[in-house]
Amino acid sequence: MMAVNLSAVLGWALVTAPVVINSPYVFVLAVAALVGLPIALIVCWVLVAPTLWHVMARPLSWRRAVGWSIFVSTLLQCVGTLIIILNTAIGSRGRRLVTQQDFPTTQQEFLIVPAVMPFLVSYAILVCGGVLIAIVVRSVIGAGEGTRPARR
Repeated sequence: MMAVNLSAVLGWALVTAPVVINSPYVFVLAVAALVGLPIALIVCWVLVAPTLWHVMARPLSWRRAVGWSIFVSTLLQCVGTLIIILNTAIGSRGRRLVTQQDFPTTQQEFLIVPAVMPFLVSYAILVCGGVLIAIVVRSVIGAGEGTRPARR
């Protein structure tokens, strides 16, 4: 399905572009392509493809494309946040996660509690990127010819 592959490549570009632009090394793009593209394709075929098949079962309006992209972006952000929290919890096994003080005083004591602002900023960037990707995919693929009639 062309929409899934296009979504994967555009999502990979959205994540990779800041890393490549800020890196002083030339080979970063090649490494990002070798590592990131397979991950992007797997994630899109596992998480995005079922949603796209459901959404494309009937003609897709621009509003539905934006709404579903917000849903998928939120889903991806939740999965990523869960992975980070589980990785932090597993990686800090054996160390104390909570101190006896009310507020953490060092960065290491702040391991399990996610910082709110970076989370909100990354969520906003991901949702805006998802909406942009949905608009590009909708303009390339078109409204689609669904088998179910559109709701009124």
